[in-house]
Amino acid sequence: MSEKINESNLTEKKKMTDQERIELATKLDKELDDFISGLEKKADKWKEGADWHKEMENHPFFMKTLPDGGEVSPLVEGLQQLKYSKEENSPEELAVSYKEDGNFNFKCKNYRMAIISYTEGLSQKPSNPELQAQLLNNRAAAHWELKNFRSCYNDCKAALKASPIYVKAEKRLAQVCFELHLFDECVDLCDKLLKGAVDNKLSSLRLRASKQKNVRDRNLRKEEVKKKKEEIKKATLKKMIEERGIKFFDKSCWELHETVLGQTVQIDGDHLVWPVIILYPEYKTSDVIENFHEKNTFQEQLDVIFEQPPDWDAESKYTPTSIVVHYEDVDGKIHVVNKNSTLGSVLKEPHFRVDGNTPSFIVHAKETEAYKKFLNHYN
Repeated sequence: MSEKINESNLTEKKKMTDQERIELATKLDKELDDFISGLEKKADKWKEGADWHKEMENHPFFMKTLPDGGEVSPLVEGLQQLKYSKEENSPEELAVSYKEDGNFNFKCKNYRMAIISYTEGLSQKPSNPELQAQLLNNRAAAHWELKNFRSCYNDCKAALKASPIYVKAEKRLAQVCFELHLFDECVDLCDKLLKGAVDNKLSSLRLRASKQKNVRDRNLRKEEVKKKKEEIKKATLKKMIEERGIKFFDKSCWELHETVLGQTVQIDGDHLVWPVIILYPEYKTSDVIENFHEKNTFQEQLDVIFEQPPDWDAESKYTPTSIVVHYEDVDGKIHVVNKNSTLGSVLKEPHFRVDGNTPSFIVHAKETEAYKKFLNHYN
């Protein structure tokens, strides 16, 4: 059986006339008086700890939530219409109502709900600039409590744009500027507010902001000096590399300055000190020489590395005298390195290219099967 449709639910709600509003207000006054009178008669029956507040919440004036199911009585509906209906209220009146809701939620520490209420009030686009400023400043206060400092800052700015002379908004703006490390603006605001006035909190805020500003400025100066030194070092490094005719697989790679190993090409007087990778394909391992001076020979470095047999060379095949060193060029060909050559002289060779700011060399032990396979691979 089909359910009957209540046609009364389909009719649009009519706008209340002035007479209807007066009658509703009169009815509300009477019902409230009757309700309070009823409470007075019951007062002598209530004992300490009784749930008298629950009975009060049953009245539309005091209820905190709507009844289950979302259905409301005509009285509650009338109250809502009186307060929130766009037909019954001007944008200013609606904005004030939402501001009051926001203030209530703010006092109850429901800051997110307060933000929603203030935002709804602003959406009514009230023409009164002071009301706009109040809504913005109150929303800024709610954002402050939630530590939404950037939103708080923006709302304070907007409030002062709507109402330029607004001390509350300026004070909050000074506070949030400190939290956002906008110390210059914070100091300026404090100076403005402290003219001809005594405010210990503002004076303390200004002092803290001034100290932080000085610390920040000092750090910025240090960073600027460091940056200039790095630029000079980089320019000097570029000049020294170009003078030596050292080439890179990627011509711009050296400008990164820092290598894939986290090491850097260092300047030692008129000389360069490089991080160098030594590869051992036979054992799939490697060594890193962090500071290979361009005036040092490969033999000098190998004598240090192989002073004791490495753990991976169980047969002690790799010794300073048995080792042979190669590098691979851009065409995939290998070149033997004279171990008595300096690093600087090898880097200048026409076929050599630095890869990733880190020169690398391939090391084998002579007369081993791995070395023979290596040579056959490139022949």
